Amino acid sequence: MIVANRLIEPLSEWALIDWSHRTALPEMLGLRITKTAKDRLYRTSDELLAHRIVIEEKLRNREADLFSLSR
Repeated sequence: MIVANRLIEPLSEWALIDWSHRTALPEMLGLRITKTAKDRLYRTSDELLAHRIVIEEKLRNREADLFSLSR
């Protein structure tokens, strides 16, 4: 949900909870997002940030492979 939000409409973790209620993503992903989930969202964001460089590198390489991109 966090990653989808960052791609679709980047918001803070707190705003993400309200945003999730305006989308069909929780239903599509089988998630139940509540106001009390904010601490879990913060922890998840911290984990993603800790691995950001590796994630971005893998996504960049995958994109290059999929679309035959050269830099």
